[in-house]
Amino acid sequence: MVLKKDEIMKPKYLFYEVRGNGPPILFLHGLGMKKQVWEPIIEQLKDRFLCISIDLLGFGENRASEECERILFDQWIDQVQELLQKISLTKIHLVGHSLGSFIALAFASKYPSACSSVTAISTLPEFNQAMTDAFEQRALQVEIFGLNGIIDDLIKVGFSKETLENRPDIVKKYKEIICSNTAAQYALCCRSVANLNNYSLLNRITTPVQLIVGLDDKITPPALSEIVREWIPRCKMYALEGSGHQVHMEKPEEIAKIVSDFL
Repeated sequence: MVLKKDEIMKPKYLFYEVRGNGPPILFLHGLGMKKQVWEPIIEQLKDRFLCISIDLLGFGENRASEECERILFDQWIDQVQELLQKISLTKIHLVGHSLGSFIALAFASKYPSACSSVTAISTLPEFNQAMTDAFEQRALQVEIFGLNGIIDDLIKVGFSKETLENRPDIVKKYKEIICSNTAAQYALCCRSVANLNNYSLLNRITTPVQLIVGLDDKITPPALSEIVREWIPRCKMYALEGSGHQVHMEKPEEIAKIVSDFL
């Protein structure tokens, strides 16, 4: 059974926080994360921007029904649109990481008049079959061994060597956020990204876009961001040293500055 769309879009499914004043920015987290992951970046931007963070369906407080077999990609996009209506905004800047960046780019293509810009962090053009198989395997591992059974592997591939050796505080926060999920919700979300493809949308994006990627990203390496950059007409790219897939956690000051300068 798939959760019905009219169930998803009720206001009780909109778990979000608003801080600051100024032009509005909506932050969209990645797989296994929740809105709190953006706090270090929002802390630096809230004096100049209205910063909004949300728990996407299936993450954080926004848990999907136990009967839900798969979250449809359009449900995440519609959740963003519903939030804008809820807080009476007609246009917004989007900042997304990984899955969140994929959602942000798709939203910009579908609702160009509602999107002022997109900052896509650790992004990719599609979740291909190899990735789909890997996420299915991860879902099975979580169901058998729990989140503690995979967390060490996620940490190894998610961060740069520099972060692993010198920033235990960041690794600890990441582990806490991942393990705050239930095994069932995390497995559901892993399966929900199967075979997602933004290729047909990218060259239709008229919104200004910037891409940010860690040079040591093992999950969505810089080459994937380069592909996205080539497909989007108005797009530039930054590659940050000493950071991996979780570059927004590793380099919050740099990310905040790049976002601020772009807007």
